[in-house]
Amino acid sequence: MQRVRTRWGKESRGGPNAAVRNGVPVAFALPPGPGPIFHSVEMEQWSDYRPRVSTGDLALFGLELTEDNGRCRAYPNTYYPMPPRSRHPAVRIEAGEWLRWQLNYRLVHYNSGEWIYQLDTFNIGYATTDPRVFLGTPPRVIDELGSLR
Repeated sequence: MQRVRTRWGKESRGGPNAAVRNGVPVAFALPPGPGPIFHSVEMEQWSDYRPRVSTGDLALFGLELTEDNGRCRAYPNTYYPMPPRSRHPAVRIEAGEWLRWQLNYRLVHYNSGEWIYQLDTFNIGYATTDPRVFLGTPPRVIDELGSLR
């Protein structure tokens, strides 16, 4: 599982800054090693979208994964209020399959009170072994992108 999180401010909502933001990757190669891997990449406008990479506990990634009868059940458990949306139900992933699930948010910065924007891309594979698996075209995409106004 890989979560790619991108954050930006109002100055990157349009024009050349938006073009830079829209050019950042939504997938990376996984680190080497035995699975399962919970890989996080965070990029922010304020650090010129330099990737910060970590691995760790699935509970910190905003995703619920369970195994059931040889399949993986996946569901993002991130609940930000903006934009309002109907949530997609959990999905099942067969062994060897993967998908990309995208959600976006508008948040208030805890310190400045300014709006900040966030895109979470979850690349989820089940029983996949290729560390470059998420770099191709996803066979399934779940698009929960809402209007951020």
